[in-house]
Amino acid sequence: MKKLLLIALLFMLPLACAENIPAVTLDFTAGANAGETVFSAVLAQNDTALLIAQEGTLTLTMSDLDGNEKFAYLPAALPEHPEQLETIHAGDILLFGNKCLVIFYQDAVSPYNYTRIGHVEQPERLSAALGSGDVTVQLVFAPVQE
Repeated sequence: MKKLLLIALLFMLPLACAENIPAVTLDFTAGANAGETVFSAVLAQNDTALLIAQEGTLTLTMSDLDGNEKFAYLPAALPEHPEQLETIHAGDILLFGNKCLVIFYQDAVSPYNYTRIGHVEQPERLSAALGSGDVTVQLVFAPVQE
């Protein structure tokens, strides 16, 4: 059975330009098999993260790869700022190429270059929440109410 993760991204600052990229809180709740598991994350301070945040609502079916990450292809290409990451940490949200969104749920070493999108805070339970196999993730971006 596929799990549904709801991801709500909340803007803490107004969207203006790449120099004023909002700090974003990311909450996602795992489906019934994992119980109510909520995570928070922040987006990277770059134009790639800003553009993905402007999507509004985005639903992705993410597949498992190598027992340490979930990935899905985005409907549109995003700008790339690839860098070789010495170590990828559980909770890293990255872009591979210009359309592949990746959420790592375990630490990894990779020869590939990625663009930083964000990082899940306190990712210790991420592996259990994402589980094995495919998972449906819904990203919802909305301004933070102050």
